[in-house]
Amino acid sequence: MDIITLNTHSWIEEKPLEKLKQIASYIKEEKIDIVCLQEINQSIQAKKSNHPRFCQTAQQPPLKEDNFSLLLIRLLEEMGEYYYFSWHPSHIGYDRFDEGNAILSKSPIEAKAHLVSKSHDYKSYKTRTIITGEITYKNKKIQISSCHFSWWKDGFKEEWSKLIKSTKTDHTQLFLGDFNNDANITKQGYEFVLSSSPQLKDLFSAALQVVGEFTVEKAIDGWEKNSESLRIDFGFGNKGIDVLQAKVIFDGKKTPIVSDHFGLHFKISEDSL
Repeated sequence: MDIITLNTHSWIEEKPLEKLKQIASYIKEEKIDIVCLQEINQSIQAKKSNHPRFCQTAQQPPLKEDNFSLLLIRLLEEMGEYYYFSWHPSHIGYDRFDEGNAILSKSPIEAKAHLVSKSHDYKSYKTRTIITGEITYKNKKIQISSCHFSWWKDGFKEEWSKLIKSTKTDHTQLFLGDFNNDANITKQGYEFVLSSSPQLKDLFSAALQVVGEFTVEKAIDGWEKNSESLRIDFGFGNKGIDVLQAKVIFDGKKTPIVSDHFGLHFKISEDSL
């Protein structure tokens, strides 16, 4: 099974439609089964839209015409690739967008939205809603979460704890996305995930083959003073999962840079799910 995660920084990057095509091309060429995306934006003022394979949450806000994941789905359709997708916003971003997270899957998604932050104010960037989808992959149930958390100082510990509690299941679990916590900083988010959730492991570190390391290499939104390479995007999953390969993508090497974050691609043994 092939899974990717990417914070798209959508509609903020230069030449966004070109980057959208590059993301779609990678999904098609690599035959990706599941896609987790963060900072999936849509204009607040855009007209409402829908799609026959849009899998809604119970409290689904309107999908708009320029929703980045909707346009990605339509572009993939033009390439002959058909995905179901879910999207749910967290807060207003950049004063003009509904900013949220999305999941794309080859099979239908039973989607749920989890408000995990202390803040419930939709106008505040500190409000965080994680989208979780239950899907069936080759007759196996999998629960996957597309995550975009706060920084450690802004409540990551409480957000992670709330998500783990609200997503408890007997199925295989995968948590992918932008965790806003650097793996190299001790006694913060990365170590807290592993110590508080002993059933999980870092899929990147556990892979039989690892290509690349960092997912941010410059100052970006939220890390304006950064001058170091960071690993703040992750995949966590059950300890029994066998990861054949983990690699950094969209880093300007073999794949183009499409965002202020690089992405991650995991190849997982389906027998271990």
